[in-house]
Amino acid sequence: MKRYTKFLAATLAVATIVTGACVFGKDVAKQVDIYFRNIKININGNEHTPVNEQGEAVEPFIYEGTTYLPMRAVATALGMNVEWDEETSTVILFDDNYVKENQHTPKTEFVISDFHKSIEDKISRILPKEELDEQVLACVSGVPISAASVRYAVLASATYHDNAEDEATKQLIKQEIEDYYLTTACVVLLAEKLGIDVPEEVYKNEIENMYAELSLIYGDSFKEIVQTYTYQTPYYYLLNQYYNLLYGEIYNYFMSDEAFAQHVKSAALETMNSDKTPYVRAKHVLVAFDEQAELTEEVKAQKKAVAQEILEKAMGGADFDELISQYGQDPGMVALPDGYYFTYGEMVEPFEKAAFELKEGEISDIVETNYGYHIILRLGLDHPSIKDSNLYMNLSYDMLNKKLEEIYSDYEIQYADNYDSRYNDFENE
Repeated sequence: MKRYTKFLAATLAVATIVTGACVFGKDVAKQVDIYFRNIKININGNEHTPVNEQGEAVEPFIYEGTTYLPMRAVATALGMNVEWDEETSTVILFDDNYVKENQHTPKTEFVISDFHKSIEDKISRILPKEELDEQVLACVSGVPISAASVRYAVLASATYHDNAEDEATKQLIKQEIEDYYLTTACVVLLAEKLGIDVPEEVYKNEIENMYAELSLIYGDSFKEIVQTYTYQTPYYYLLNQYYNLLYGEIYNYFMSDEAFAQHVKSAALETMNSDKTPYVRAKHVLVAFDEQAELTEEVKAQKKAVAQEILEKAMGGADFDELISQYGQDPGMVALPDGYYFTYGEMVEPFEKAAFELKEGEISDIVETNYGYHIILRLGLDHPSIKDSNLYMNLSYDMLNKKLEEIYSDYEIQYADNYDSRYNDFENE
């Protein structure tokens, strides 16, 4: 990326710059002295003020008796277009007639949305962009796709597909990468449309604090670890975390909509009540075996006596939640006080078998597993706690992703002229 420095000098000034040269095919650099003398430019009797790409005035300078001026300023003065070809290190000057006659297409100028710029500003508080982050190789309606993003997508997809070289897999990877660009952009665009952003407190806790903690743990190795194991620049790694948080905010937005949440619940109940994937919701009181102590027959007998006492109280009408609170030793019952939702193959076999044999509202006999003795209560599936089940969460994300797909089908990816060559560069790393 080209960078310009504006020098303010009313009279003679001297500065030091670094220039690049090519000697026998190798890039070298040297320091030289340049002079500013408030040089003016006159073209056909009219004074001309040269400007750079940002429209800022630039001043000619003198080096070893020769006056120099940036190429863009020269092109502007001559009424020509100018491009920089990164791959060949070539400055290209051309006029409108050349464009018409040779179908020359200037490099795409991407306009980045203010919303995405605000996201970039937040990440830049923590880490500056690297060269790959600065290069924009594609754009979706104001959401930039940087070279860092392309490299990550290419390398991660190749790894996922075991670096397969056949043409069919390569085409599949390209489609998956395109979907990745569109999905990422759609998250940003939808958030902007809905007026959603990551709350500052969440941003600080989940990104700023995370970075501080990782830096404390890994020190200077943090950046190398990120680049090696995630194929991302450190900046893009944090930017990706922000995208994920933004996706979470969109998820919360839709799940707070009663109609959407009910749609998900109906789909979950339909699946849970099907013969193909029947589900159970159950609570239990666990009298746990001590993993650190020897499990003798005497110890087992003592544990079972406690379980028998609990069973008698449960059968006698005692409040099951109070029994869990008083005797239970499964932390999961604290995290999920309304019970577990599960289907076949998700619990240890004796527990699963006993739960499925119960009718709703029934209490099991004492069930022994490797964890201890269980007294199980089977409950109905149609309950607000269904939202805590893995099935419900998976379905809700699937439905949200379908909404995103419907939205991003209206968008197209705008690619830079050098996208394919950079894609190939990353593919061949």
